[in-house]
Amino acid sequence: MEMLAAGVPVLLLGAGVVVTVLVRVLLRRDSVGPALRDRRIAWLRTVSGRARWTGLWVGALVCVWIGVVGHLGLGLLLAPAVFAVVQILGLIAGEGLIRNAVRTPGTAVLERREVRDYLPRGLVGCVAAASVLLVGTLTSTTLLAATWKVGGAAGRVYVYDQVVDGVVVGTSRSPWPGSFYSIPAGVVLLVVFALAGVGLVLAVGRPRDGSDPQIRQADDAARSRVVESVVAAVGVAVATMLAGLGLVLGGSLLDIAGASGSTAVRLLGGLAVVIAFPAAVLLTWSLSVLFVPGAGQRAADRRYAALAQ
Repeated sequence: MEMLAAGVPVLLLGAGVVVTVLVRVLLRRDSVGPALRDRRIAWLRTVSGRARWTGLWVGALVCVWIGVVGHLGLGLLLAPAVFAVVQILGLIAGEGLIRNAVRTPGTAVLERREVRDYLPRGLVGCVAAASVLLVGTLTSTTLLAATWKVGGAAGRVYVYDQVVDGVVVGTSRSPWPGSFYSIPAGVVLLVVFALAGVGLVLAVGRPRDGSDPQIRQADDAARSRVVESVVAAVGVAVATMLAGLGLVLGGSLLDIAGASGSTAVRLLGGLAVVIAFPAAVLLTWSLSVLFVPGAGQRAADRRYAALAQ
């Protein structure tokens, strides 16, 4: 029964991803008209799509491997970020292959393209908020562990004093998201954010022949898909790490509250557990975007509407 109960969240997450993907398939707009018949656009879309799918599946395999070989749960914490690194590297490689796909030698059109024109605004806002919350929580738990005394457990065990029958007794709680977990997590997240920045700049800055409006619009839709996929990869890393952190930290705080009778600690533990639920929603959203990036045409429409004003 315990194994069945543990598998329920995974089944719910999988069902949520499947449903969200189906909805995105039904609602996606991808009408770039006659430009699809252009050989350059067709090749661009094919290479970009294959790069995304390759990064997704290779990243999933590496993610599972890291989770299995990781020591003391560190692999499970870092696996989502490693997945994002592989996914973004795949997208960057795809951009390198198609860099000159829609570029015509001897022609040039003055254009000004900015990353913000292609960003999926809702997803970016949620990923940014989750990132701030994740970094803030890891920093707080690390400082708290350092303030109180984490003995020879190297930042993974929280040691606190508990009164038992009028006697102060030293008690420990593990795992605790101290420096043993937070420092590697911080380093890998920095790599994810740096690669995401590179991927966004490459996707938006890729040269093209801007003389044909239909080619421009189709190319913009392709760029937006890559940008959305990069943001979604970051979202998978941040959301998964935040959900896991919320559950582990919440469980630890609730156990500490049960032993100490502290209402404040119990409230903090409940809040940490609650954080895992919106993080799971963001994870579902981000995964569905990686499977079916659908904001490309909307972002292209937004860009051309702004240029027309």
